[in-house]
Amino acid sequence: MVPRTEGKGSEEIAAVDPTRCVSCGICAGSCEQLAIGPGVRSGHAQIRLVKQVEGNTPSEGIAFVTCRQGDIDANLLPELSAGSSSVVYFAADCVGSLHSLTVERLASHYRGVFLLSCPTRRCTAREGVFTAAGRFFHGRDPAPAKGLDASRVRLVAGARAERAEIRAAFREFQDGVGEKSIPGLFVAGRRRGATRVAVATIVTALLLAGVAAFSSVPWGAAATDSALRLAWRLPGQSYEDCRPLSEKEIAALPVHMRRTEDCVRIYLKYRLAVWLDGIQVLEEEVQPLGARGDRPLYVERDLPLDPGTHTLRVDFEPVEDPSGKGIRLDYHGQIRAQANRAILMTVAGEPARFEITIP
Repeated sequence: MVPRTEGKGSEEIAAVDPTRCVSCGICAGSCEQLAIGPGVRSGHAQIRLVKQVEGNTPSEGIAFVTCRQGDIDANLLPELSAGSSSVVYFAADCVGSLHSLTVERLASHYRGVFLLSCPTRRCTAREGVFTAAGRFFHGRDPAPAKGLDASRVRLVAGARAERAEIRAAFREFQDGVGEKSIPGLFVAGRRRGATRVAVATIVTALLLAGVAAFSSVPWGAAATDSALRLAWRLPGQSYEDCRPLSEKEIAALPVHMRRTEDCVRIYLKYRLAVWLDGIQVLEEEVQPLGARGDRPLYVERDLPLDPGTHTLRVDFEPVEDPSGKGIRLDYHGQIRAQANRAILMTVAGEPARFEITIP
């Protein structure tokens, strides 16, 4: 929160750093005044959508809300609509982005509200499921003004693999709307029957017995070759590519998100090249992990060697690095390989350098 510099309203406003925003939308459900959130997903936009839909749908129905990021969507509606009540479908980017007022609005119009989130450990917005449960049932701000009736609002987490349990939870909710109160979060698939546990235990025991039996069986001839093992990890290297914004572009931005530059964070990828006895045996591009490429990068390669002395050259450098923040590593020397042994090349030290371990 930063001091307001223009316009009327509260003394402070939310300042969003667009280079760090992943557009998960969780902020939309966390602002009491419905004032923030990505585009059409803000609290005000949620309320407008509910108003548009409720005018054309019966109030005796049940609102069925799912995450767009999940693997269960409106295709489940025909199965759920087989009951006595009609089901009205709403899609949210994340149940964690739903504002308490949105759920209150749904509950005031429909007979019940069934919220189906992604599994707790696969939530795209990380803590979205637990954040929603805290707001709707456990007093987390902004809590519902009048409090949600737990007999008319149910929060369930699950995926396609728990489809049967989700249907059962919906049927139970449908039959007990207004009567049976179950506040909080129900995680589908968390409870397993005694029969399933027993079967899983027996199968696991058989598999372990098989592994133990076959682990003592000789397989093939003893190894006579050697290998060069490349194995290291480096933290992600990055730089910002910025361009100045024109006055027109700045004016088009929301007041609380105005900035003078548009910056994109670029994560470096590396080129790995290896020569043995003057012959290039490897050239490949190594990229950092993660959906945005912002995680560490790993090199894990085994290159076959004949026993004896070899000349080794290894180059590891950024593909593009205009800021000069990348790490450049190289090695040129001799190694002696032994039969049935691996020569390990890692990265160590400060500054980083190649390190070779020969058994």
